[in-house]
Parts: sequence; C-alpha cells; structure tokens
Amino acid sequence: MLIQCTKTLLDKLGIKDSELTSSEGYGEFPKSFFAWHANFVSIDRRKASILMNNETRYPICHHHSCLVGRMCILFREFNN
Repeated sequence: MLIQCTKTLLDKLGIKDSELTSSEGYGEFPKSFFAWHANFVSIDRRKASILMNNETRYPICHHHSCLVGRMCILFREFNN
C-alpha cells in the first residue's frame, strides 16, 4: 500500500522527506488500486484528513484526532 501525503500532512505526522519511499511501480493497475493520496484540511474549524484512491478516486474523510494516531502507528510499522 502506498500513501502519498501532502507536505502539510507529513508535517502533522512528523515524517521527514528522508523517510519517504519511491512511488515507482504504482502507476499501473493492479498496483494503482493500492495507491492513495492524503491531505490535511480544516472543515468547519475541525481538523480532518482526506484520502483518495488513485485508481477509483474514492474519497475518505476522517476527523483528524482519531486518524493521526492510527496513521502514526501505521507509518511506524511500515518503517520497521
């Protein structure tokens, strides 16, 4: 699974550019089905993260306080 984050979301998660991996190979189906773009936004003064699947363009919006903790755990697992 590949999650391509905006700089804003990377800063919120505390991930440095040196910790990122290449997105090479995720441009063609079926791997593109497992590739997502993620962004950090403020909606009605609430922090939220929006993810969009690269292949289906399916969006997911989640309240930020719940998602950041889960994504931090997820990224730590990916780094190990």
